[in-house]
Formats: sequence, C-alpha cells, structure tokens
Amino acid sequence: MGLNPESEIRGTDTFSSRGLSGEHFEPKQEYEFPNDTDERIETILSGIGNGAQKSVIFLNASSQRDIPVGYSGLKNSFMAATDGSWDIHPTTIRGLIQDSIVPTGMVNKENNGGISINEDGREYGEPLAKFMIRLAGTSNFSLAEVFSETHKTPEAKHRNPYTIFRLLELLPNSTEEEKSANELAKEIGVSLPPIGRRLKELQKLGLATYDSVDNELPEGKFGYTVERDFDDETPRSIRGLVTQFVSQAIRELQEENPEGFLDIDSIHTKAIELGAQAKTREVTGLILAGLANEGYIKSGNYETTGMLSRSRLTQDGEKLVENFIRPIRIALTDTVEGKNLRDTWREIPWQHYSPRAIQMHREKPGKAQDLPAAELDAAILDIIAQRPEVRSGEINTMLGRKNVNVNLLRLLAQGKIERIRKGKATLWRTTSSHEKLQETG
Repeated sequence: MGLNPESEIRGTDTFSSRGLSGEHFEPKQEYEFPNDTDERIETILSGIGNGAQKSVIFLNASSQRDIPVGYSGLKNSFMAATDGSWDIHPTTIRGLIQDSIVPTGMVNKENNGGISINEDGREYGEPLAKFMIRLAGTSNFSLAEVFSETHKTPEAKHRNPYTIFRLLELLPNSTEEEKSANELAKEIGVSLPPIGRRLKELQKLGLATYDSVDNELPEGKFGYTVERDFDDETPRSIRGLVTQFVSQAIRELQEENPEGFLDIDSIHTKAIELGAQAKTREVTGLILAGLANEGYIKSGNYETTGMLSRSRLTQDGEKLVENFIRPIRIALTDTVEGKNLRDTWREIPWQHYSPRAIQMHREKPGKAQDLPAAELDAAILDIIAQRPEVRSGEINTMLGRKNVNVNLLRLLAQGKIERIRKGKATLWRTTSSHEKLQETG
C-alpha cells in the first residue's frame, strides 16, 4: 500500500492507522536502539548527528509525536524550520530517512509509508538532536565537516563518525604529553592509515595538531610505505592465493611497525611464513608493483623510517571536546546525570538555531565523496531538482567531487533524471514522472 495522497493534498501529510481500504497497519520496526553507551554514540552520530539536515528532519518528525508523517510533510516543516533557505527535495528526505534515520532504531516505519518517533527516539534522539542543532548553529564549522563520513567497510569495527569521536576523546590537551598516530590507533582498535587521515582532516579544521619527526635509515634503502588502508576496499591485485599472502604479510608487518618502512625481503619472508608456496622474490616484487599502481603502497629509496607523529588538541579542539564530546557521552548513559542532561536539552528552542545550522551545513558540507551511494544520489537529485538543466561539472563543484557521471547514469537508468543536449552541452533535469511521484510522497 502506498502513501495516502489525500492526506498530503490537505497539507497535513500525516497518516491514519488505517489504510485506504480501512485495514489496520501496525508499526513496522526493523531496528533496535542499542543499550551500550558506545554503540549509542555510534548510532546517534551516524544516524542524525553528522549533518544538520538529519537532525532537523528527525525533530520535525518528533514534533508530530505518535502521528506518522511522510516525505512531503517533512519537506514543508523543513522549509519552515530553516526559513526557506533550502528547498530540499523529497527524494533527499527519503534517502536520509531510509539510509540514516530508520537504522537508528529510534523511529517506526509504517507499512503505509510514514515514520513516527518511538520511545527511544523521544528519550534519547530528540534531546540529542536539539543539542546538536544548537551547537551547529553557534559554531564556525559544521558537524558534517567533522563527522560527515557515515560508511563502514565490512572489515571495519566502527563507522567513521564514531572513530572520529573516539579520536577527539583520546587526543591529549595542551597540558598533556602528545600522542603518536600509532598510539591512538591501538587505543581505538583500528589500523594506522585511517587515523593518519583523520588527524590530517582535524588539523585542517584547526581542531588538532599533527607533526612528524624523521629517523635516519641507511641511505638508498629501497622499500615501501603503506599509503592506503587495505580495509577500505579489496585491491584489484588481491585475487589469487599468493597475492593474498603478500597482502596479509604487509598487514602484519605494518602492525609490528606501523609508522615505518617495509622492504621487499621482509615482505617476501613473511609471505612465505604465512604459507605462500615456493614463490620467488621476483613474484613478490610484481605483486608489490601492482599494489603500488593502485595506490595502496608507495615505493622508493627511503632515507627515513617515515613518520613518528605527534598530535594533540588545539584550543578549539579542547572546546569541542568540552562542549560536545564529553556531554554526548554522559547524555547517552542511563545514569541520573545523563537523564538530567537530556531533560535540560529538551528545553532547547532548536528552531532558533536551525536556520544557521543548515546554512553552515550547506556552506561546509564535509566530504561528499565519502557519502554512501544512496545519500550521494539523493544529494545529486536535490541539486538537479533545484537547478533544472544543470551541467555535471556544476554538480561536481557543488558537491566537491571529481566525477559524478556514474551516479548520473544510475539515476538516468532508474528513470529519475533525463539527459538533454543544447548545442555541445549536456544538461540534466528531473523527469516529469519522477516529479509526480515525489508530489504524492
């Protein structure tokens, strides 16, 4: 059963507990909000905390209390909460709800199309969303800049927003001894390359310092440094059994010496120890060359072991930890202090802060290239709907990406957009059938 178009024509976009034929629909709950504090932090940050638009959508749904609300109704309330500064497309809302908000376990998704906030959403999600909107509306950076990456690889233990949260928690302040990236990676329980990338990003935002010191190594020593986390995705080179042994050898050697340099002899020896059968050093070299071509490792003549990094919070980073990181952890506990903090945040007049929070999000959207495919497709659709006959280059610029052609072709195949020619220019616009679909929810 689809959405009730009459409810949207009336402007309420709420849903009866009965469908068009009068049958009763029970709430459909597929996810559960966790009990563990750290799991709650990860759920909140990934679901509604790494983008002001998510928090606004969630709070607009919560304002209806137990009454399910649909995409068009959420668009209208979103426009009202942001002073009309973002004419968000219903497709964008649909994508954010399905891919981010519903998996939090804080909403009920009705069989007839609406969503409603459940008990956990009212107890934890609502006060946390208000708190995050206030912070986003009073800061000189957006939460998306800090926590924008939502995705998690199959091998990873946690989503990126939680890893960044823990990194900020563990970074020393100005009165404490600096920590290396290796130390931080071990404390969080992740491999080194992602931590190095996060530290560089936090440094660019002015939230952390990230310095390196070089140690001497015999001049002219040829070898490799790891440039990209093997867990990000499976390299094309790692297909055969021998290449798997070589990649595993690199992983284990990196764990033993995370900030150092790997030579071909140590990699080859380790691969043999792991079970590579009677393969020559030259074969190992060819595999390493393939990994280097894919950007996973970098080869050269090294005079140093690489970086022995030193990092700590800046003054702005310390303020973020004091005003955001620590309160979030307390508020997501079931202690008296946590409940009192949530009760205090319930009184925040979030609509006062939401226009600027959304403005900051649009000006500083973070790393659009790290969005899950569904969210990126929704963002592209939103741009095309607002700017008919837009060029792909303009979409790239607005999203900070190099190429969205794959996404455009996918949306074209789905019948959501169409391609038109004007002279030599290729332009994009939404299809009439897709626009009609969105008008009816």
